[in-house]
Amino acid sequence: MKHKKLCNYLIIPSIIFGITSMPFYFPSTSVRNEVSLESTQHTTNIPKLTTQPTTIAEWNDTPIEQLITLPKFDTREFGIVTDVKNQGNEGLCWAYAMSATAETAVMRQGFVAPHTDIRFGPHQLDYVTWKREAKFDPLGLNNQDHWGGQSGDGALPIYAANAMQMWTAPSDYYKYYDRPEYHRADYLLEGVELVETGDQGYSKDKVDKIKRMIAKYGAICIDFKVPYNAPEYNNTHMNDSIHYKGDHAVTIVGWNDEIPKSKYQPEAATNGGWIVKNSWGSGSGDHGYIYISYDSKIGAALGLTFAEPDKYQNNYYYDARSTDSGEPFGYEVIQEAAAVFPVKRASYNRKEKLKALISKTNQLLMQTIQKLYQMLLLNV
Repeated sequence: MKHKKLCNYLIIPSIIFGITSMPFYFPSTSVRNEVSLESTQHTTNIPKLTTQPTTIAEWNDTPIEQLITLPKFDTREFGIVTDVKNQGNEGLCWAYAMSATAETAVMRQGFVAPHTDIRFGPHQLDYVTWKREAKFDPLGLNNQDHWGGQSGDGALPIYAANAMQMWTAPSDYYKYYDRPEYHRADYLLEGVELVETGDQGYSKDKVDKIKRMIAKYGAICIDFKVPYNAPEYNNTHMNDSIHYKGDHAVTIVGWNDEIPKSKYQPEAATNGGWIVKNSWGSGSGDHGYIYISYDSKIGAALGLTFAEPDKYQNNYYYDARSTDSGEPFGYEVIQEAAAVFPVKRASYNRKEKLKALISKTNQLLMQTIQKLYQMLLLNV
């Protein structure tokens, strides 16, 4: 049987090369996008809201630019935020936070009914983030690039997103808690929005951008510097008087502009803050939740979208390790790169159509990637 070649040409070195495809489906665009705060668009003359929508249908019918005018928005009210979990002594805050973000995402998208006790496994996510074995490569594209890492340790949420992008997670918590292993994810990661905050303190651009993400996805994953005293109301704007325990990943599920700045430790410069689902059990903080001031410096924010498991058939990728960040290539060093995939399921009698392309890139080149994607669709 002869196979066609499927080429993915990127103008910049991409951290992740990924193509998803399935026969007999009309193609649609799905591109992973990295956005900086400088790109935030301001919309004027938007009528302000004072009351949060009461149903998901009302939420969906309300423009995001109106939603972010609300003084308070809490997605727990829609029944799409699961119970607080407890990571114990494990260094898996990133896996718990990304699992919680994914749980909300699939309910936000309507794949799972609100108030469902869905639970994705952080141990399974940890396992597939740090290990690669032959069974992780069902299409045999990665030339036996197998390796093992240290499970149960700290990582960044973006590493978990990389593993999810290969459809190895998220997975049912109860099925794989004691015996993590490779298998196709319960839901297939279809898109990631990554917003770099620049690790800055308060700015209206940052606050509005994060609010937009919450209004869109229902929950987002972030990391921040957690103080040793870990107060319920956190203001982690870096200064010499605060002793930090280290980086900690959590899930933001809303905002409240009316939290007094005096509640924060130390006192914040502005009122308001993020409603944050932690992973230290329901006995910590405010029934497992903490509040982070708008002043606080936080790392990248991630929003996730998924597809149902039968939407796609194959996932073409050349596997980089989860910690690969692309810096060794450098934008100045390599101006062109290509990933060429042998199409596994197509023949002269059976075509396989390219349905989606996922590539980590920055916003300045997003239009170029989208044009290239359309060119690929015409030539496959």
